[in-house]
Amino acid sequence: MSYPVWYTVRMNMIEKEKQVKFIPPVPESGWIGQAKPTHGWLQVDGKIHCITDIHNFDDFGVEQDTLTLDDGSEWITQDGGSTFREN
Repeated sequence: MSYPVWYTVRMNMIEKEKQVKFIPPVPESGWIGQAKPTHGWLQVDGKIHCITDIHNFDDFGVEQDTLTLDDGSEWITQDGGSTFREN
């Protein structure tokens, strides 16, 4: 396999980095909808997902939060929500 073909195949195998942003829940007084999400939302590549569960883990100063979304995917943050990676 020639180098340009190998390089193209290899670059297609590497997962693209996703843009992820945490959207905090709104206060009770500012919510007009029917069911208020208690954990907030996560915007992944422009699509907004509702956070259905948050699991916190803290051990000897290292903390990790696992967020479960409504589509079944899990995202992990180890810096309080500044960066995320898919589990």
